[in-house]
Amino acid sequence: IAARLGLEAGLPPGVFNVVHGYGPDSVGQALTEHADIDRITFTGESNTGRALARAASATLTPVSMELGGKGANIVFVDADLDRAVSWSIQASFRNAGQVCLAGSRIFVAREIYDEFLGRIAEAAERMRVGDPADPATELGPLASQEHFTKVKGYLDRVESEGGKVRAGGTVDGWVIRPTVLVDLPPTAPHAQEEIFGPVATVHAFDTEDEVVALANDTRYGLNALLFTSDLDRAHRVA
Repeated sequence: IAARLGLEAGLPPGVFNVVHGYGPDSVGQALTEHADIDRITFTGESNTGRALARAASATLTPVSMELGGKGANIVFVDADLDRAVSWSIQASFRNAGQVCLAGSRIFVAREIYDEFLGRIAEAAERMRVGDPADPATELGPLASQEHFTKVKGYLDRVESEGGKVRAGGTVDGWVIRPTVLVDLPPTAPHAQEEIFGPVATVHAFDTEDEVVALANDTRYGLNALLFTSDLDRAHRVA
């Protein structure tokens, strides 16, 4: 579609090309290793980015990448809860959570934790799951059976990591319903690794310093979200 729109907008044929490939030994690898490529940009999973960077280093081709994320989503006691819940639902479950900017590692001030948790769990349960071709659908299937198996593996390990499922956690075909997990330690894989699925963890915090430390306690640093009515605090924490 993008290439066709480019032609319709007046780009000369051959200037903008879309070539499909999948996995190792595909067209992507051939292009990455080709000496005549001037620059590579890549958006995707971190391990794939590492492989791409290694291949591009052989020809000293410049590389720009946007890789995985596990965005912290911080809700302070003075936040507008309606907005915080609404944005958190979108940040966690949009595109079935298959977004590197997903804000699915949610930290909530203890004073409002129970209320926030009740609201987000209820909102998650209300989401309409179904056929992505139906305009009314809010959450569709995951990208592949292989990816579905990976995401479901996290759900299968919730109890063994000390957590509980507050909402969702069930499957229908390749669809995983919007899932809210509680009682997991912040060091659990569900709170540290990029699941790339509709799975959010919710944790309580007591102080600003504590939540900043929790937000930074991950190997990712792509993005974060912050909800507060105190602009000074917003600037300070950000």
